[in-house]
Amino acid sequence: MKYWLYQEDIYEEMIKDPYFAEYKPEQCQQDLAMLVEWKNLNTIQDTRKVASIEAFKNKKYRYQMSEYSVEIERLVLRLENLFIEGASLEPTLLERIRREIERFPEMSELDEDEVYTWWTDLNHDFVRLNQNYQDYMVFFYQIMKDTLDYRKWFEFQLFCQKSGERQKELTNSVFGTFSGGEKAMSMYVPLFSAVVTKYQGGRADAPRLISLDEAFAGVDNKNIRDMFRLMTEFQFDFIINSQVLWGDCDTLDALAIYQLIRPENAKFVTVMPYLWNGHKKELLEDEEKVEERGIEIEQAARI
Repeated sequence: MKYWLYQEDIYEEMIKDPYFAEYKPEQCQQDLAMLVEWKNLNTIQDTRKVASIEAFKNKKYRYQMSEYSVEIERLVLRLENLFIEGASLEPTLLERIRREIERFPEMSELDEDEVYTWWTDLNHDFVRLNQNYQDYMVFFYQIMKDTLDYRKWFEFQLFCQKSGERQKELTNSVFGTFSGGEKAMSMYVPLFSAVVTKYQGGRADAPRLISLDEAFAGVDNKNIRDMFRLMTEFQFDFIINSQVLWGDCDTLDALAIYQLIRPENAKFVTVMPYLWNGHKKELLEDEEKVEERGIEIEQAARI
């Protein structure tokens, strides 16, 4: 490998590329001079080929990449590798692994060095695949998180009004005066509004799923009742969990309830299925009964 190149060597390599087919030595000399000025190249004057003072004055140089150029080149390579090995599961990598695995029977006929190279490359590809998979899942989860963040779907301008008071915009200062339940209510309303607006763009028979973790924590019973009424009016198919909330409100015409019981920190969980029909909560024998009774309630509501 040559670390120092003459202008003629560089020119000969350049014109091998069809893009530089009409490249002239004078252009090459000008480009090299500019690269030296920009500190992309280092130069050293070659005195071994000098036969006269005139030749010495012509400043015959040899060229080498500067440290700046080397670091930039390394950075470009790293960036290219990040692009290739980033958050994706590239088919070419999977195809290469498949081909190498198919070569397994051939290994008995190869020498140790070839087998070692094959095994090292295959192991490296598996490591790379695992890393790509992890990066891909992180990337996927981030995309899903951003996609499902209802705050990015719309711009909200909220107003609130208490009994005996005028309506006013819900600013941070107003929000700070709310009780814990009122704060929770003010966050559920824009969430429900955003979700129902999104679902309005779907088919009429599409489910309107929404899930809530520790639903309505800190909200009083009256407001919980109103929240269930709101979800019913929006025709949500909801899944919620809570340590204290049963959901047996008169604003719900039907609700399947599952109580999870783990007595004395046992290693198992018992499931107790209930069905709320809008008036009373009924303990059922198993999940099949929940479905059967749910159909009966739905049919009765249509009559």
